[in-house]
Parts: sequence; C-alpha cells; structure tokens
Amino acid sequence: MKTFIKYSVVFLSLILMVHFYAASVADGKFDDNYNKFAMEPKGSIIIGSSRATHGLNPEFILEGRISNFAFDAFSSPFCKEYNNAIYSFLGDSLKAKGVAVIDVNPWTLSVDTSLAEPLREKDRLLNKEISFSQSPNYSFLFNNYNHGWGKIIIDEVLSPDSSKHLHETGWLEVSLDMKESAINERKTGLLGAYQRKAKNSVVSEYRINSLLELIDTLNDYKNVFIVKLPVCPELLEIEASFFNEDSVYSIIKNRLPTTKFLELKAKELKWIDGHHVFKNSVELLSQRLSNRIIKGDADQ
Repeated sequence: MKTFIKYSVVFLSLILMVHFYAASVADGKFDDNYNKFAMEPKGSIIIGSSRATHGLNPEFILEGRISNFAFDAFSSPFCKEYNNAIYSFLGDSLKAKGVAVIDVNPWTLSVDTSLAEPLREKDRLLNKEISFSQSPNYSFLFNNYNHGWGKIIIDEVLSPDSSKHLHETGWLEVSLDMKESAINERKTGLLGAYQRKAKNSVVSEYRINSLLELIDTLNDYKNVFIVKLPVCPELLEIEASFFNEDSVYSIIKNRLPTTKFLELKAKELKWIDGHHVFKNSVELLSQRLSNRIIKGDADQ
C-alpha cells in the first residue's frame, strides 16, 4: 500500500510539473488568441476583427503604446460580449487618456439570417468565463483549451507552427506561400465564401447600437477613431451589395459627433487573400495609421 501511495505521489507530481511547464511556455504558437488574454493593457487599444488582428502591429503605432485586442468576425462582431470583454481587458486603464482605434466593416455590423442563431458570438470565446492580463493565464487554459496540455509543449517548443504567431502585442503574424498562384487560389476561395455569405447578410440594429454604446463609453476618456481598413476591390463590391457605408457612418456622426473617421489607402499594400494584409505590408499600414492619428487629420 505504501509503495502504491509513493508511486501515485510521484506520478501526480510529474503530471503537475508537466502542466506547470506547459503553462510557463504557453505563448503565441499554440493558440491564435491566448496572448490577447495574457497581455497587459496599455491604455490605448485596437478593436475589431481579423482585418485588424492581421493588419495592425502595435509596434509601429503610437510608439508601441497600444494593444491589439481585435479577434475575428465570429468572436468579435459588435455586441454585448465584445464590449464587456473590452472593458474587462482595459480595467483601470479604461479611464486613462489614450486612443481607441475601432476597425468597422460590414461583417461586424451584420447578421447572417440563414443561421439558426444569427448572433454567432453566443458560443464563442468572449462569452466564456476567462480573465484577462494574466500570464500564465490558467483560466484561459482551463476554460478554453480543448486539448491535452502536452500539445502546448509540442506547439511551442518541440514542433512550433511557422505559419502563425500571435505576438505579445496582440498582432497575429501569418506566414503563407506568397506565390501568385497561391494568393489567387486563396483569394478565389475567400471571395466565393463571402459572395455566398453576403446573400443572407443584413445590417443589424443591435450591432450598430452595440458599437454606439462602445464609442460613447470610450469617448469619455479616449480619442476614438473609426477606421476603414483596405481590402481588394472585389471584396468591396461584395460588401456594397448589402452594406450602405454612408448610412451607417451618418448614424454614428449624428449620435456621437466628436467621433473621428479614417480611411486607410491600399496603395503599395499586398494581401494574402484579398482580405488580410501580408505581413510585409503590415508595418507600412500600421505607420500610415499612426501618422494619421498623430496628425489628427481624420474626417469629423
């Protein structure tokens, strides 16, 4: 019996050691979102979907004094869950002076009427009980990671994925084959998917009101910029089939007239699929945004 207990203690100790080690090496390779829950807020924040996650690197914006807290159109359309997550992440820095960059696009202000549950965020990441600004973040690992923790060690140490890396700033660096044929293949697939999605997408009053509530809250303490990030012309055409940008922007301007608007140009940029900016163009796009914020030349 004593031998059994001794070996059980040794076995459990080894398991605990492996888990502690896995948590200590958890970083930006094993999961596309983990570091957004582990990083500390800096007062200024980037909000939005995958366009901002891929396209805006805080290292080149406001001298790094900003965090990228954008996710994707499934997890972070404008909604109660995302707003609450933003306030929780910012914590005390919510009331600190700073800048809020909000990436607004048709997919984060619409719902897909073909879905049984049009509010697709209900079962997603930001609707779970996960704390922020903790490293290691055990609440994330227990409540959201659905694999054995040994996989964290494999993904971070033994066999890391070279195609993706979520930096500690919240920027998701993606490395894919950039041959013209590979880009065209990804672009064709993406445009086809969005064409089908657009047929059932409608602008949501709930999402617009959620965005207005977010801007109104942030406006008390921060300089808020609504930013339109560039995509390929074909995707813009698809989006225009159901989304009237001028109408939506006029609602924001009428309700919250101090909000600033920025449209970043596509000049000299390259995309991996017509939607997400290639990592070698991210510095240019990020600096372009930073310069516009610093100059304050946004449209009122």
